[in-house]
Amino acid sequence: IPGQYVDLSRIFDHLDASQTGFRDIARQRIHEEIQPYLDEDKVPVVTGFMGHVDKGILEGIGRGYSDLTAGLVAAALKADALQVWKESDGI
Repeated sequence: IPGQYVDLSRIFDHLDASQTGFRDIARQRIHEEIQPYLDEDKVPVVTGFMGHVDKGILEGIGRGYSDLTAGLVAAALKADALQVWKESDGI
């Protein structure tokens, strides 16, 4: 199965995490970046970093930035499930 690196580092550009609709806008941007590769039957390999966050990551988003990334990607792709593995040996 072919994979495709997808750089999501511009998803949060010019977005304020406290703004109404932040998650909806981010999901739409992610969908637009990833869907073309899925249409080509490629497995997207995405970055965990989605760009500069107004007020900084900790103040603008808080802890769990990578979990938010995973959740937004899963929502954008209408995934049936999401698994987040943390502090697992060998991962």
